[in-house]
Order: sequence, then structure tokens, then C-alpha cells
Amino acid sequence: MFGNFFGGHPAPLGRFEATYRCFPVSFIGKADAERGDKIFLPPSALDRLGTLLGGRFRRLAYVEFKKRFCDIKIADFESIEYLLECVVFGLHSQLHVEYPMLFRLENRREGRSTHSGVLEFIADEGMVFMPYWMMQNLLLGEGDVLHVSSAALPKGSFVKLRPHTSDFLDITNPRAVLETSLRNFSCLSVGDTIPILYNNKRYFIDIVEAQPADAISVIETDCNVDFAPPLDYKEPTAPAASTSRPASSASGAGSGAGGQPAATPVPEADPTAFLAFAGSGRRLDGRAMGESRPQVVTPARGGAGSSSSASQ
Repeated sequence: MFGNFFGGHPAPLGRFEATYRCFPVSFIGKADAERGDKIFLPPSALDRLGTLLGGRFRRLAYVEFKKRFCDIKIADFESIEYLLECVVFGLHSQLHVEYPMLFRLENRREGRSTHSGVLEFIADEGMVFMPYWMMQNLLLGEGDVLHVSSAALPKGSFVKLRPHTSDFLDITNPRAVLETSLRNFSCLSVGDTIPILYNNKRYFIDIVEAQPADAISVIETDCNVDFAPPLDYKEPTAPAASTSRPASSASGAGSGAGGQPAATPVPEADPTAFLAFAGSGRRLDGRAMGESRPQVVTPARGGAGSSSSASQ
């Protein structure tokens, strides 16, 4: 009786999969999309997604109706409508359709993958437009092949991030900046490097760890954030020991035994210096004279010194 209404037999649940040529979002004038992780798919992708969701709904409705009302005899059409409304209402909790839709993006040639959301279905057929930083993460060039498939990710509860440079931590409130920037993201995948724009400067952040899975959804979720040391962080080095000797040691070196000051050495006489009164003298009374010592005389510089010497 209800075979034609529900499509006969349950249709197998499908999964969206497609292959496109990828290009940067700047090619369609959507440079603002570089702030997030959302891509642009062609309209045919939306049609296929709608068909898959419709097929899934019909399958669940068929199973649910048969399970609940197989042994009930339907009296009239009004009872059928009521029963169908009950089935549809009960199926909303089983479809688990979340928006925006999430996708797994793969560069199978390089073995790289990540996850993203979708912003619009306006791309040309056979093409997908995505932020350029995502193309760099996947090692993709313009026109390379990208495999896109639907994905279901758990809501994130924890993520650990590592800035590339220490100046990101110099921001007044880096957590607030990060929280604002992540509003443009649908999901985070371990191993990715995401850009954060702040004050006309771009900071790059590595996704080091995520819980409860390596790829998580960050849509309407309370996610704890932790920071790892930046890539350019260096441990502070201890100051080098001073090689200068203490003043007490230097003063002690000039002391002799018993703490007595050492004798000051007498400089040797210069043989070329002028000796005043170097000859011998005689007394008029004939008595012997005491020993006389010649003294060194240093010639004075300038005119005053010359005139003084001349007067002597």
C-alpha cells in the first residue's frame, strides 16, 4: 500500500563525492574568503546534496513507518496524514543534518587532506574555488585536481595552537583576537596552518592538537585553547661569567709579607740627563768638605723656562 509513496524499497544511503579543478577565490572576486576556510562549489553539487538528503529521508521514513505502524489497520485518510506527521516529526532527530555542510578535501597525488565548509554554490561547473592558504596546505596549484567528499566532524572541545612567530603573543589579548578570527572557520584539522589577520598583519598558526578527534567542528562550540611555544622561540641563555679580577685581589697583590706595603722601586738614573754641580768643591779655610751629590736638572719648556735658566 505504501510502497509507491516511500519509493518501494529503502534506498541505500549515499555520500557526496566529486572531483574538481581548484582555483583561488581571488579568481571570482571573493578575496575576503581568505579570512576563513569555506569553499565555493558549483550549483550541481547542491542538487546532488539535496538528492542524497532526500533519499536518506525516504529510507528512514520507510523503516520508521514499517516499524511503528505495520500492524495497525488504517481507517481513513485523516488517520494516515496524522501518522505520517508523527513519523516525519520523529525523523528530525535521526537525520542529523548540520549546516553549514562540512567536506573533506584531498590531494590524492600528494597524500594531503584537510576539511572545510562551503560558502556558496556559485562556482563554474567542474571547478571549485578555495582560499589560497588552503591550496598551499594541500600542495595544490591552479587547475590541479581536488577530491571533495561530505564529512561529519565532532564538535571540538580542545585545540592546541603554535604561532610561527613570537610577535603574535605580543598582542594585547591574543585569545580574544583568535576567538574573533575563528568565527570565519567551520573546522580545524591537525597539521594545518591557518592565517590570522590582525592590524593589517598576517600571523600563521599551526594546529598542533585537537580533541576529541584530529579534525573538529568549531561551529557553535565552547572549545578550550592552549598555546605551544612559537617556532622562533629561543630559551634565554645565562649571562657569561666576568673575567675581571676583584678590586680586593688587585690591592692585595701590591702588599708584601705580613700585609705590609711593598717597597716602591727606585728608577735608574738616565746617563744622558744633565747633572748640576757634578764637580768637586773646596773650602777656603782648607778643611775637608762633606760628600756632595749631583742632582738631575730637567730643562724647562717655553720661554719662561729658558729665561730662568739663562739668568742662573
